[in-house]
Order: sequence, then structure tokens, then C-alpha cells
Amino acid sequence: MEGGKATAQELLDHLRRLVSDTSGDLGFGRHTSKPAAATKSSLLDPATSESLCHTHGSINVEERHLAFKEQVSRLREAVQKYKQWEREPLLHQYRMHLRDQATLAKNMKHAQDSIAACQVAARDYMMSGGSKIDSSDVRRQVIMQSILIGSFVQRLTARYGLYCDTQELDALVRGERPATSSIQVTLYWNTFVVDLTLVAGETTDAKLLIVTPTGESRDPDLDRDLTACAKNGDYETLHMVLESLCRLDMISQKYPGVDIQSSLRCLQRDLLEIVARHGTTDPTCLVGFGRPVKRCEGVAVVFYKSPQQVADETSNASLSILLTLEQTLTQTSLPHTSLLSSPIDANTPYTDYFTIPTPSHLLAPLPVQFGAVIQPSMPMAVSALRRLRCQLDPSRSSAPQDALDTQGGVPLHHLLAGSSGSPQDGELSCSVGGYRFLFSGDHVRGVSVSRLCFSHPHQIYPMLQTLRQHAVYNNLFNSCFGASVPSPSPSPSTVVEVVAHPPSSLSLMFVHPDTRNLTSIQVEIAEGGVIAATLFPHRSRSYSDDAAAPHKEPINATTEPSVPVQEATLSSERSTE
Repeated sequence: MEGGKATAQELLDHLRRLVSDTSGDLGFGRHTSKPAAATKSSLLDPATSESLCHTHGSINVEERHLAFKEQVSRLREAVQKYKQWEREPLLHQYRMHLRDQATLAKNMKHAQDSIAACQVAARDYMMSGGSKIDSSDVRRQVIMQSILIGSFVQRLTARYGLYCDTQELDALVRGERPATSSIQVTLYWNTFVVDLTLVAGETTDAKLLIVTPTGESRDPDLDRDLTACAKNGDYETLHMVLESLCRLDMISQKYPGVDIQSSLRCLQRDLLEIVARHGTTDPTCLVGFGRPVKRCEGVAVVFYKSPQQVADETSNASLSILLTLEQTLTQTSLPHTSLLSSPIDANTPYTDYFTIPTPSHLLAPLPVQFGAVIQPSMPMAVSALRRLRCQLDPSRSSAPQDALDTQGGVPLHHLLAGSSGSPQDGELSCSVGGYRFLFSGDHVRGVSVSRLCFSHPHQIYPMLQTLRQHAVYNNLFNSCFGASVPSPSPSPSTVVEVVAHPPSSLSLMFVHPDTRNLTSIQVEIAEGGVIAATLFPHRSRSYSDDAAAPHKEPINATTEPSVPVQEATLSSERSTE
């Protein structure tokens, strides 16, 4: 092809890689002992396909749609040019050359896959203890580090074109340098550089340099976090960090005349400014904008920590959203300057923290929006997700139905309970302490939500409030069905029937263990995760009007860990009697 343009075979190979990457991101067709069977079973498993394959799943469906459309268009254009040259005498020779080139590329791909499989097998063997690595055997330490680094670098290079300088490491593996030498491994692309320092086969230092149109920046705290990951051999986390940076870089390269990342940087600075001014004292992060924290891949907002997570001081587990940019089908004008209101004091409503931008504050319309990557992904009711989606993008309310509206979906209670609950004859039940919980509610459709898109900072707080409501509902539901806890007696003494209306309420009905009368509890969960419970005791004995009347008592979102909210309420009732 003239002008250095890609050939039809190269475009076809690129399209094939795009299909392979998409399948891998969804968990289909990954390397297993029986890949064909695993792939078929994954494709037929509704919990895998229908809960992931939607516009808010683990991959950006709209971005992949645009990528497929672009590649197919380029391939069609290339084929049309071949058709125009049908009478050219050299076309046949050119086709034969392309065929030979494709055969060579296919053989090289097979060789690369074989080498990668051997590296994975060697890594698994060495890490499983099959080969006892002596700490004094520096040469083997170097080989191990080379395999670990090479495995995740290859994936990033194949998908994003990440540049990697491993000359010093390769020389060390070949024995051309002393095994105890200090060497550098450099990973870089247009907007970032990562330097790894290895001494005697162990990573001792990692530095991240961010490149922007206004200069370069380096944060010692982020370098410390990155170094900790590398020292611990947590290359999967390092891979996720670099992948997030590569995705942002790819979006920037598509619009070279616009500093699209300036919008994200302004938003990140505003959120960090909020926490710098006012801070947060709520351990569950249910107040305001939660706890924004800087990470290597950007700013994340911790919006909920369950009571169990708060109690476990050794764990950093929480629910958070990572702020990023996402390519979409919708043209959006993002702000390129700070929109933080001034002044902000203790009386300022959270909904007024950000101002409405004027046209001068906005970039030109682009098919890019702010993204909120939920970490880890969170099961949500389809109805609640649809309302949130329309709130973040009102145009969705009049848009044609998509897969989220038409698919059968997976029952939400099955997504939440996972393998912990024991479905019997279509019912969900679980024993927790001296209680046996039986689910008898409607089968509400649910999906696993990994990402949301929004276009303005003032949408963050309402989005967090909705996510908190569902997170608290999920935590309360899991306190009943999440994990079985042995009962002190041979069989559970109290059977509790649970009726759920996600994400706003849970109803429980049981025979009180002390009075032997029917008792019910209505647990209401408002936006923001605020819990209020109403106890309706059906007593047969004579009580005063005040005692007999149903009473409301708020249940704090930080109810004692590992104790179901129902048990905490029963204890409260006993104390009032």
C-alpha cells in the first residue's frame, strides 16, 4: 500500500487482536488446562455473560464499539483499493507476498505463544516451591524477575504499544554482567515514565514520572507505593496501574490538539482540595465526598467501608471509585478549569460544592466523558442502575433500549450470596449463628457494575449517595446470606424469612425466641446509606400502649461487625422488655 499505510492483512491481524483482547477482558478464552471447554462454559454461564456484558461492565463497551467500527472501516477501504487494482499485472505477486508474510507472522505468533506459555509454566513452578530458590542463588533470582517483568510487559506492549528498555536486564540474564549489578528497567509512553531499579535480582526502587504539556511531575508518596508493589512482587497491581495510564494516554493521542487530560487533573485537584480543607472523620466514609486519596493511576474516592472493614485495622479494603476518562458515543464538553465553589464552609450543601460552568470553561465537544471505575465491582439491581444512569445522562431516558433493558439478567440475591448461600429448590438459605435465614423475595435482576460515566463534577455527590445506598444494602444482605457461621446448637433455633426490595429496604419476619410471638422488622435504607429500622412486635401479652406500639430506632451503619443487623435489633428489643 502506498504512503506506508497498513495492508489488509495487518488490519485483519489488528482486528483479530481486538477480538482476542475483548474476549480476555471478559474472562473468555483465557489460558486453562482445557481452554475450549472453559471458553464454552463461560459463554453459556449467565452469571458470567449477562452480569458482565453491558454498558457498565468491566470493559468500556462504547469504546470497543468505536474501535471495531474504525478497524472494519479501514479494512473495507483497503479491500476496495485492492479491487481497483484487479487489472494490475503485479497485483498477483503482491498477493502472494502478503500470503507469505501472513504465514510467517502466524508462525512467529505461535513461537511467541509457546515462549510465553513456557515462561508462565516456569514462573508457576518456581513460585509454587517446586524449585527451591536459595536467596544466595542470585542468578536464579534474576531469571525469576526477568520472567515476572516480561510477562506483564508483553501484554502492555502488544495492546498499547508501551515502550520497554530491558537491555540491562537481558544482559544480566545472559551472564554478560555480574549478577549482583544494579540495573534499570524503563517503561515509558507519551505521558509517563516508570523506572525500576533491580539489585541482585530484587526490585529495590520504583519511580513514576508524569509528563504534561506544562512540565513534569513526580510525587514521592506515589513512588513509595509503587516501590512497595514491586518489592512485594505484586506485578499484577503494577500492570493495572500502567494499563490505566496507557488508556488515558491513548485517549489523549486521539485528540492531539486538545489537552483532554487537563479536565481530569482539575477535577482531581478539586477533590483533593475538598479533603484538605474539611477532611473526613467518619470511618465508614459515608459523609460528603468520602475520602479522596492519590494513587499512581490517579485520584480515587473511598466512599464506603463496611463495619467489618473498619474493625479490621490490618486491612485497607473498601469501596472506591477511580476517576479517569472514558471514550463514549456521546459528544460532551468537559470543563478545563476548576469549578470548586468559593467560599465553602460547614453550612454549604454538598450539592453546591461545584458551580455550573460557562461556555468559556468548557472544551470543544468530544466523545469523551469522566469515568468512575468502581473498585471492586459492585452488584446492583438493574432498576437502580437504570435510574442512576438516567440521572448522570438524561439523554439515556429517551434512548432506545439496550442490553441492560432487554436481557434476562441474573437474580441479584444470587450475585450477592455467590457460593456462600445454599440454594435448595430455587430458594436461598443460610445459617448464621443461631439463626437460619430464608430468602422469599422477588427475583430482582442484578448486574455487576464496574464503571460509570458522568460529565460534570456536581454529579459526583449524587452518584456517591446512590452507590452508598446500594453498598449498605449489599452489606446488610450479606450479613444474612454472605457466609455460614456455625450455630452453637445442633440446629438453628430461629428461622428468619427475608423479603428484599433492593436497594431501599429489607423486611424480616420471625418467631421471637423469648416471647414465641410473631415479630417483623422493616429496615429502610435511604440514599447515602442512612439506615432506619421499625420493629413490629406482635405480642399476645398485655403491655402498655407505649410498649405495644411499633417503635422506630435508627441502626447505625457501623453495626457491630460479623453480627447480622437482625440479631442486633433483637438484642435491642430484649433490652427494652
